[in-house]
Amino acid sequence: MNERHCVYQHYLNSNIHKFVFLKADERGVDEFAVMFERMMREHESAEPILMLVDLRPDGIPPFNYTLKTIRGVFARFENPPVFRAGYLYEKSMFLAIMKRFFGLLGLSNQRRFFNAVPETAVLEWLLEGRTMLPLEPET
Repeated sequence: MNERHCVYQHYLNSNIHKFVFLKADERGVDEFAVMFERMMREHESAEPILMLVDLRPDGIPPFNYTLKTIRGVFARFENPPVFRAGYLYEKSMFLAIMKRFFGLLGLSNQRRFFNAVPETAVLEWLLEGRTMLPLEPET
């Protein structure tokens, strides 16, 4: 059986892209990178990409490998889209690590880190200023 390490869902009615790291390992990062790059290439709006990344199931993926992989994705874009991203986590070291990660990437996108809150809190922040519709994943 081909078990997924990173799962992707696209909530069509709110246009939120959700990634869940079921396994925080290099394979999970590789799976994320493929889906992340496809999402960036398919984004046609000037609006930011709304993204929720759930790291609660298995924690933080390998730092250096993730940094190298995501830098590689961004290097393939002359003008990458802008993001508004919420990160769900439950580990206390996460915030310091992720701030360092984004500092090294040099991205100025909007991001917020959510520790041990319901997913709805992240979705509400992502959709701030919009009417929130019931969320149905793309099938």
